[in-house]
Amino acid sequence: MLVTIERKRIDPHRLYGVIVNESEQLLCLHREADFQLDGYVFIRKKDITSCTFDTPSHKYCEGLMRKEGFWAKPDRFVKQLDIQSWETAITALIGKPVLVENENRSAHCWVGIVDACTRTTATVHCFDGLGVFDDVADRIPLRSVTSIQYGDRYTQTHYKYLKPRRNKALPRSRG
Repeated sequence: MLVTIERKRIDPHRLYGVIVNESEQLLCLHREADFQLDGYVFIRKKDITSCTFDTPSHKYCEGLMRKEGFWAKPDRFVKQLDIQSWETAITALIGKPVLVENENRSAHCWVGIVDACTRTTATVHCFDGLGVFDDVADRIPLRSVTSIQYGDRYTQTHYKYLKPRRNKALPRSRG
């Protein structure tokens, strides 16, 4: 069932998709854009200001997606992820390409491969728009993370064509 989620305090845009996993703290949405499901976004429940579903618009959109063959079952891996906290979710994504966002006042995002995660920090080796890894991995404080995207066309396509890492770079702190 399609839903619309708003997080007015941190993002003026609505999120559309299908809820595939949730915990007390986090929610995972199989994200919809232009009638197609495009990866997953993990968000904090505390940021959600409204959630609507089962409207005529949702039913119409889902019907179009099914007719066009765009409706897809969520990935079993994502459905079974332990998303009790950012630490458990990010740890499960080690070695995978993600887009990590801090949508608060200092709005920042990191696109790269998750290298490690502790109780307080995620280490992501970022790459640029040319598929070249940064010399140094970023250490991202988990308290600043507002969303994580995984399995979307952007990061998945880059991942297929990334240039090899020069070395396992030591992390630098970022917030």
